[in-house]
Order: sequence, then C-alpha cells, then structure tokens
Amino acid sequence: GGKGDLTDGVIATSNWNITTAPFVGWSQSYVASPVITFHFARVMDISDVSVHMNWGYSASSADFSVDRTTWVHRVIDLPASPGGANFWAGFQDLGLTGDTLVMRLNDRAGFFYNSNYLAADWILISEVTIDGVPAPIPEPAVTSLLLAGMGIVSIAARGRTRRNRKIPG
Repeated sequence: GGKGDLTDGVIATSNWNITTAPFVGWSQSYVASPVITFHFARVMDISDVSVHMNWGYSASSADFSVDRTTWVHRVIDLPASPGGANFWAGFQDLGLTGDTLVMRLNDRAGFFYNSNYLAADWILISEVTIDGVPAPIPEPAVTSLLLAGMGIVSIAARGRTRRNRKIPG
C-alpha cells in the first residue's frame, strides 16, 4: 500500500528531523522487523540492493527473498562514526530471481556513541535501489516435447496416407 517513496530517487541529505526529503519509518514498539515487498512487471535477476538509512535509526541486518521460504541474510555494517546523518547499506550478489522481492529489515539493539545511548527504537530509510536485469524466459520443455510429438505424428500419418493411396491405372 506504499506510495513509491522508497524508489522515487529522492535521497535525504540530513537527519530525519531536519530534511525535507521523506523518510519511511517503523517504530520497533509497533512493527518489529518490518517487511517491504517490491513488485516488478516481469521476472528479474536481482543482483544488488542498496538501502539509504538514517545512521542512528538503522536496521542491524536485512533478509531478502523472492518466495518467502528461502532467505538471503546480510549483516549491515554500520559506519563507526556517522560522518553524516545517513549512509548507504549495500547488499551485493543476492542471486535472486523472481517478480516479487521481499526485504525484511531486522531491528537493531540500542548502542552507545560518544558516551550517549542511542535507543535505535526506529528504523528510518529514505531510498532503495534495486539492481537487476530481466530474466530470460525459458521455453517450457513440456510444450516443446508436445509440439515435436505432434510433428512426428503428422509426418507419420502423411506417409501412411501416401502408401495406402491407390494409383488408378
């Protein structure tokens, strides 16, 4: 039911309470490990996903799936110091193929930074990029075999008809 804010190309340049760019966020009190589903118009070979997060309110890891049974787990390397309010978390070599990508952002425990405790009670992200290419569409083997079988039967029937035909004399 989202509005596309996560893939609109608008990246927050400052902290969530300062920037005019939109953040999408989840309070861990209400939504533990939020799940985001991306739908594609066709089957894609998905290699990489990048998520732009607010530094103090980021996930600890992300899980990716195209079928919700087999998950690819990736840990988020939180930069040692913010160096800015936001950062890109990149997830490479996912090797997923499907028309629906499911991403689960796992909650982070609170932590200390410069003697200050950061509760990390929210996950805030401003953009997601997904790198992939349309997957080749394989020809169904059953259809190929059926067509080949029909061709062989047709040729055999035609030959039989020719042999059984009497030539008037």
